Amino acid sequence: MLRQFGQQFLRGSHRRAQLCPQMTPWTHSDNLKENEVLSGLTKSFFKNRRQRVISKMLERNSEDTKLKPLAEMEDQERNEFVMIVASASDKLMSSGTYYPFVQDSNFHYLTGFVEPDSILVVSTVKGLPFPQHKATLYVSERDEANEMVTGFRAGTELAKQLTGVDETKDIESLAEDIKQYAKSNFKIWGDVKPGRIGNMSLHSRHIHDGIITAVQNEAEIFALSPLIQQIRGEKTHEEVDNIAKAASLSSEGLLDVMVASGQHRCENYLSSLFEFGCRSRGAEKVFSTSTVVAGGERTIMPHYDQNFGLIEDGALVIASASPRVSGYTSRISRTWPVSGKFSTEQAEIYSIVLDVQNTILNMLKLLGFEIKKK
Repeated sequence: MLRQFGQQFLRGSHRRAQLCPQMTPWTHSDNLKENEVLSGLTKSFFKNRRQRVISKMLERNSEDTKLKPLAEMEDQERNEFVMIVASASDKLMSSGTYYPFVQDSNFHYLTGFVEPDSILVVSTVKGLPFPQHKATLYVSERDEANEMVTGFRAGTELAKQLTGVDETKDIESLAEDIKQYAKSNFKIWGDVKPGRIGNMSLHSRHIHDGIITAVQNEAEIFALSPLIQQIRGEKTHEEVDNIAKAASLSSEGLLDVMVASGQHRCENYLSSLFEFGCRSRGAEKVFSTSTVVAGGERTIMPHYDQNFGLIEDGALVIASASPRVSGYTSRISRTWPVSGKFSTEQAEIYSIVLDVQNTILNMLKLLGFEIKKK
């Protein structure tokens, strides 16, 4: 009966038209403004980001884009460029149970789309000046039966409405489209060679045959991740704002833990409170790293994340978390005495670490970096 009710719910035209695997401006108007894909990041922001990647590709292939004498250019066909970026897929934890989904970082960087099993293709367009381009997002069409198990999917219509790409297509058509690029003098950018493939399942189903055709046609293939990583090193104002939001809510979540640790000495309780404090203030469901709350001798274990111990009176406790906001992380770590007062030895060690931190901050200021304190 419940399954039948769910299917009727999904068939409701008004409800179904709005359901999506992530927050949208039309379902979460308090969280997202019109034309925003993620908080603070608009469709045009992602379009400009894709264009910037295309521009970097052109710089790396300057011989194809530089001006030449008209006599040399006459009757010559220019090289075109295409990049292929695969999303992540759901990862099986055990029979019928999956790990919380985390999107591929490059795919997320270029689309803001958090649905699994999707592929972005961005290409230059014959007849249009560089770096103008066309962005096509390949997704699975909606399937009522599957969505009763996996949760909602955007389908081609909602994916286009949300992300603002030029076109969305059924992912089943991608292999043939890649073959056409391979036969049409396109230089291919993507992590499609052995050792660089991040999602082998998606690659084998939808990309591999097209890349084989490209190799047979002697198309040039370039690794994409190093190029994107270089670009990601420079942050825009919008990106800095999201990092600042992540830093702010992680600080507030940590204050909750510090106050509670006076009465609650269980690491599990405090780590749960830390995560709740961050998420309730706007952090994403999945953090970038495991949350750590460790007391006593466990404080010196840098990758301890079991969080099951009891913290004894007089011990130090360290808490560390890395909440995410629109894909941006701010990791925070702090150490304090659970009793509220350092012992002489603890205070001495704390002062040494604090002096090192202040020295580093002063060095950064001398190098011209602006250090903001709230």
